[in-house]
Amino acid sequence: MINKINTKVKVIQMSDFNGVFEISPLEKGFAATLATMLRRVLLTSISGAAVTGVRVHGAKHEYTTLDGVEEDVLRIILNLKLLKLRMFTDEPQTLFLNIKKAGSVTAGDIEQNSNVEVLNPELVIANLADSNSSLSMEIIVEKGSGYRYVDNEKRSEEIGFIPLDATFSPIAKVATEISSARVGADVDYDKLTITIDTKSILPNEAIIESLEILGDFTKIILDLFKNEA
Repeated sequence: MINKINTKVKVIQMSDFNGVFEISPLEKGFAATLATMLRRVLLTSISGAAVTGVRVHGAKHEYTTLDGVEEDVLRIILNLKLLKLRMFTDEPQTLFLNIKKAGSVTAGDIEQNSNVEVLNPELVIANLADSNSSLSMEIIVEKGSGYRYVDNEKRSEEIGFIPLDATFSPIAKVATEISSARVGADVDYDKLTITIDTKSILPNEAIIESLEILGDFTKIILDLFKNEA
């Protein structure tokens, strides 16, 4: 079907964290089918990295305030959730931040870890009042997919450790648009335009991974049906 009508992929725009792609021509109705499947997989099944816990020295829980730090611990945690991370291992990693200075503490102040890349070092985590103020914390980072809630039973397992709900998806936004496409004199075909905003993965790599997931899944179902025939 696709070979018959010479379907092509066209890159309209491409950067590290934004991509616009056209798939055309497609048989009538198949653009909507493909758009629905791709959007769902992109938003829920692509793996990424996220902060899953934090230990802030001097804080027993997230509602604590720290001397010399403008933000309370809850605000610091919300800022940490904005970290854009890329992990090169499947094992959980601990990032360390130990700083003593006046002014803004940013993600760039986190000690380097060869297994984790911080993609937005300009992110402000907290603000310190003067040169005698300090902030010290351990940040737990894990790889996963979708969204993971904290098990309430784990919240009190260790005093001072604060587990966090985590959004692992490296995709920030997916938008699809379906319009008409022409094959010769026939205009009864579809064109699918996909716009992707990402946090830590190249847009084309995200689409490739999502299509591979869909391909593996449909092959499993196909084999099941063949075995039942």
